[in-house]
Amino acid sequence: MRLYLFELEKIMKKPLHFAAVSGCAVFTIVLWWMYADQADYSMGEGAAAALLLLGVHGLFAALLAMLFTSPVFAEEYSCNMEGLLWTSVKGRKETAWCKAAAALTIALAVYISFLAADLIFVCCVWGAGNWYAGLGQPAAVWLDTTLTVTLGTATAAAVLTGGCSLLLIAGGAYCISAFSDTPFKAVSILGISYFAGGILFDWGDRAGIPLAARIFSFSPAVLSGFQMYKKPWEEQWFAGGYIPLVPVVTAAACIILFTLGLHRFGRGLV
Repeated sequence: MRLYLFELEKIMKKPLHFAAVSGCAVFTIVLWWMYADQADYSMGEGAAAALLLLGVHGLFAALLAMLFTSPVFAEEYSCNMEGLLWTSVKGRKETAWCKAAAALTIALAVYISFLAADLIFVCCVWGAGNWYAGLGQPAAVWLDTTLTVTLGTATAAAVLTGGCSLLLIAGGAYCISAFSDTPFKAVSILGISYFAGGILFDWGDRAGIPLAARIFSFSPAVLSGFQMYKKPWEEQWFAGGYIPLVPVVTAAACIILFTLGLHRFGRGLV
């Protein structure tokens, strides 16, 4: 537990991370002010606003998680401190597992914080009753979409896919950091990979290659950005059991990524 808390402290105390959080906070306040200023307080508006905010804050959470978790191994490598880690009294395996737990905790904590803040904002502006009643409204009434599901179903799907995207980012950061000798290299590779997934999804969608769009729809950029309202792909999200497949693919990918990172750290950076 001590080692786990130490890893969390190392991630959270960096000035750069505080600056990034402050920037997101300022943008969020401006965004909230715009939503509140344009509100007409009709039934369902609060639920629709919360759903749209999920898309923006899914992207914010992903970017912050990449910045926070990518140096998990690379920072020690860049300072030539890997020898201390490998000869730790706790052992390599416990050190590696504590780093994995810290990466997962930070990634999910960032996302949950955004979710909680958005919910508090919506309840303060529209009221909890308005938000709850609006969850039963059809999504097509409030959003530019052809989806036939309710706002509540769409919100649940957005939270699920957003949470899975953060788990994938944590796994990717853990693996890439174990293979990188500097934090800059780790965050650069992770960032490029993140945005490449979204670009390749768009390419498959627009080029009429369903298989490519289907594969890259599981990428963190698509899941965190909440792409289910992008025509004509949006109808695929709730067809053929796609949404339940997201956590299955996420779990499999995370197992692979964390295992690769663990083995790489155990062998050392060469």
